[in-house]
Amino acid sequence: MKHVSTTACRFVIWLALAGGVFPALRSSATPCPTDQQVAAYRDLYKASVIRSLRFADEPDPLAAIREEIFLEAELAKRAADEGVTSDPLLQADIRHYQTQEILNTILESRVPADSVTTAELEQYYREHLKDFSTTELVRFRHIFFLVPKGDARAEKTKFETAKKVKEKLDKGGDFAALAAEYSDLASARRNKGFVGPEKLSKLNPSIQSVLVQLQPGEIAGPVRTPYGWEILKLEERIPARQQSLGEVAEQIRQQLRRDKARDLQAQIAEEMNRRFPAQINNQLLETSGPLPRDAWVFAVGGTTYTVERVLADIYATWSYHNIQDERERIRAALPRLIETQQALLFAREHGLFDDPMLATKLQLIHNRLAGERYWRGLSPKEKPTEKELKEHYSSNPDVFRTPPEAKGTLFKWKLESGKSTTMSVEFMRESLRSKVTELRKNAENGELSLEQLRKEADEVQDLDWFREGPNGYLFDKAFFSAKAKSFTEVFDQRDGVAFGWVEARKEPQPLPFEKCREWVERRLTNLRADEMRRKFVDEILAQYARTCR
Repeated sequence: MKHVSTTACRFVIWLALAGGVFPALRSSATPCPTDQQVAAYRDLYKASVIRSLRFADEPDPLAAIREEIFLEAELAKRAADEGVTSDPLLQADIRHYQTQEILNTILESRVPADSVTTAELEQYYREHLKDFSTTELVRFRHIFFLVPKGDARAEKTKFETAKKVKEKLDKGGDFAALAAEYSDLASARRNKGFVGPEKLSKLNPSIQSVLVQLQPGEIAGPVRTPYGWEILKLEERIPARQQSLGEVAEQIRQQLRRDKARDLQAQIAEEMNRRFPAQINNQLLETSGPLPRDAWVFAVGGTTYTVERVLADIYATWSYHNIQDERERIRAALPRLIETQQALLFAREHGLFDDPMLATKLQLIHNRLAGERYWRGLSPKEKPTEKELKEHYSSNPDVFRTPPEAKGTLFKWKLESGKSTTMSVEFMRESLRSKVTELRKNAENGELSLEQLRKEADEVQDLDWFREGPNGYLFDKAFFSAKAKSFTEVFDQRDGVAFGWVEARKEPQPLPFEKCREWVERRLTNLRADEMRRKFVDEILAQYARTCR
């Protein structure tokens, strides 16, 4: 959703579907999408309200949107015909997204686009000049030769290699090609050493001091940096400059509208509270024991809201899910639940629901959520026969097996903590990986024992029998690609680098049909449901092509 409202838009209470803004869906033919629907859909998609089922990456976005609108309308119509939309949780979910759009409309109606004057734009620009000035940027290439900390041998050999590469460059060698061949930094090899545009002030001082002296096209180095030797080539220098008002006017306009909306929000909330005062059932919330689902919690504008309704609306927002006690959960959400309902009544009283664009958006939100629920619920009505289950089991012997298991030890080295740029973190990771790779090599050659590795590592974890799957792709790839009584490959972790010792392994074993029958049935049913959904969507799109193209 658009983030105009910061409090009320997180909570949802809306009128029952029967009394909603949009008309009830009927079993008539689905109409072709209108230009207004396309415009509304695009707004909702940009605001992340609409999440396309399958057309988000189509080459012709407008045509894709029209197909999507038709598809969702048809799915929503079938959802209504089959009673899917009567689910209270689905209704709460629909109310959630519709209400956010309504609340945005309330604020936008008070702060129209032309509410920001030229004088206000100019004043904001003058008062925030520093926010609209760019710093000096550079684009450059580098060839990086990693020197692990304290490694005197690498210091010498890497410097000699760097000098030889510099000699090739001096003779006319192609910098990009040599960066792809020689750089010890993986990203530099992939992008041929190119960096930027990057703020000069954010670079390491040793690199800054060289780049400030270079003209575009000039090469310098080898230069010693904290992580090794580098050869640098300046590609482009982009001077610092002050952006003009014309360049940033729209950015300022949106900021001022948000500021005005925040200022108005408190005023509108106070006005709504006076116009639609709320009654709260404090006696209910102060008692103990189970909450009766049909008991009323609060009332606004002549409508009472029950425990069941309030909890459904809280659940739809995923708010306060960490509060186990239902009374505490309701108390925490109650101020904003009331404020939301007051806002909806306020919008109705001021005729905002007469806005055809808003009505269109609310209908599209309903179609999207109801259609998705129906689509995901499609499943074959008949269960697979015993014969079909056994055939599926027999034809997928690599699926219905026990997962591999292993036991061993994880040795982990951590990156240095503290504030770092993306580039310096990559340097540190490369340096750490080089160090750990050397340790692994020594351990594999017998120069380091497992006990010595324990002393070298920053962290050691003994792993009892564990299954493939829960530990992450890189972890599993390392441990289940290695044989028993061997070391794994070195692999990255979020905050460091690691490798493991595989003490023992258990290979996957076929599961008897009787032990995995439920798994077989679930998998076969899911596969058939996926195929059913695909054919169903293809049929709707064929219908769209016949009637709307």
